[in-house]
Amino acid sequence: MAYDYAGPWSNISDYMANLYRGTTKQGVDTDSVLKWYIRHGASPRKINIGLVFLMLSNAKPVLDLLTPNGP
Repeated sequence: MAYDYAGPWSNISDYMANLYRGTTKQGVDTDSVLKWYIRHGASPRKINIGLVFLMLSNAKPVLDLLTPNGP
């Protein structure tokens, strides 16, 4: 899957699912990862890319609403 390059575990905010390097601070992108796998023997014909589109918030009340048992 091509996402979660940055998140709550990061010390900086950055793109979660960047396809190319661009201005990413983490130094990770899907294009570089795929090229690494292919250089190390992965068959390009067997690679699928999944890309997520979502929004995360660091506001705790939003996360509480998403839990099954509520706040």
